[in-house]
Amino acid sequence: MLLKSARSQKVSKSEVVQKALKQYFFLTEAQRFRKNLKKYAEKAGYLSEEDIYKDIS
Repeated sequence: MLLKSARSQKVSKSEVVQKALKQYFFLTEAQRFRKNLKKYAEKAGYLSEEDIYKDIS
C-alpha cells in the first residue's frame, strides 16, 4: 500500500509517511482543541451549532 501510494504520487515512501504523520498530528491536535473548547462553549450556553448561529445572525 505504501509503495503503491508513493508510486502513484511520484514521491518517495518517506514523503508519503511524513505527509500521513503530519495529517495525523494535525487531526489529533484539532480534536484535542475542539474537546477543550467544547467545555467553554457549553458553559457559555452554546449546546449546538444552532445556538451559535442564532447569536451571529
